[in-house]
Amino acid sequence: MTARPLLDELRRNARREVEADNVRARDAAAAVHTAAVTASTERAVAARSAFARDTDQQASVARADAERRMNTLLLPARAAALDRVFARALDCIAARASHPGMPAVLRRLTLDALEYLPDGAARVRVAPACADVVREALISAGRPMTSVSEDPTVSLGLVIESDDGAITVNATLVRRLIRDRRALATEVARQLLEPLP
Repeated sequence: MTARPLLDELRRNARREVEADNVRARDAAAAVHTAAVTASTERAVAARSAFARDTDQQASVARADAERRMNTLLLPARAAALDRVFARALDCIAARASHPGMPAVLRRLTLDALEYLPDGAARVRVAPACADVVREALISAGRPMTSVSEDPTVSLGLVIESDDGAITVNATLVRRLIRDRRALATEVARQLLEPLP
């Protein structure tokens, strides 16, 4: 055997080994590239997730801050609106003396006030526009001995006092409005804030 076939065989073997090394190197490079791309993608996803969490947290803080600032501005405005509504209601009370339903209201106020007093004589101060209705209510309640005096300083309704002066009941509509303001304020605020149809 001559050297030539042996050299050719060695060259072929060397080429195969080089090609095998090239394939292994390409496979290793592809694996490294895939691992790098995967790691980079995972880092990007993690960064986006962290950014999204930070953004969500910042948005939540911003919403809470905006709501707090809105309430800081809105609550005094609501209170001022309610003050105007109740001031207007107080102004309107005197004008309601001639309302057709007022006699029934006055009779109810009189009977309610009498429940707080002991039996017997009493003194009543009443707005002049209400005097006749209150007198009739006292008679129908079996309290004709009660003295009724017209007092222009008494708003719509009456102030009744036991004969000995120990118990006084303010049964004016103004007093009721003041007493019930907190409960009424909730309903008025709800209606003021309700969207218009």
